[in-house]
Amino acid sequence: MTPAFLAEIARTGEARRTYTFTAPANGVVIEKMAVVGQMMKPGELIYRLADLSTVWLNAQIYEEDLAAVAPGRPVEVSATHGNQHGHGTIEQILPRCRPRRARRWRVSSSTTPTAPGVRACSLTCALSTELAPSAVLVPDSAVLRSGERNTVFVALPGGAFAPREVKLGARTDDYRYEVLSGLAEGERVVVSGQFMLDSESQLRDAIQKMLK
Repeated sequence: MTPAFLAEIARTGEARRTYTFTAPANGVVIEKMAVVGQMMKPGELIYRLADLSTVWLNAQIYEEDLAAVAPGRPVEVSATHGNQHGHGTIEQILPRCRPRRARRWRVSSSTTPTAPGVRACSLTCALSTELAPSAVLVPDSAVLRSGERNTVFVALPGGAFAPREVKLGARTDDYRYEVLSGLAEGERVVVSGQFMLDSESQLRDAIQKMLK
């Protein structure tokens, strides 16, 4: 009982048959164990309340992208249902690796577009980071992906083109990729029609092998 309740009994000298218990904090009832008229034992739980003004979201990130994640960084949270968005802050990167070499990280959010218990697959956490003070970028449309390698076609003098294998890094907001190796600053790449160049290159290579 609260001190105010005990003080009231001491003042009036009468015991009350009913008493209203107030919640110690604001929140939402997430579990109700009692019904009207039920006998409750001392120490038995009646309600469980949760303060949902700030919730935790558990997200996953692959090891190669860990450099973009750090505690304190802001993230944007979006739900696949209802086109709802919110914002959060990275609280912690958990130490254990999950299957497929993924690390878990915890985000606290006061504007989350979902509710506790919703599976993480229905949420997307996006964050923005600066790639580097200076980086070589190519448009997404310039990259040919074969599954094993990434290739771009470089424009050579005299109207010729040559395939060049590149190693890609992070992607920018406008769908350009950082080139970590295979391309130098100032080189021109084909951004449209590279599929035709790739077919012609493979045909020419096959003919040369046959002639040999």
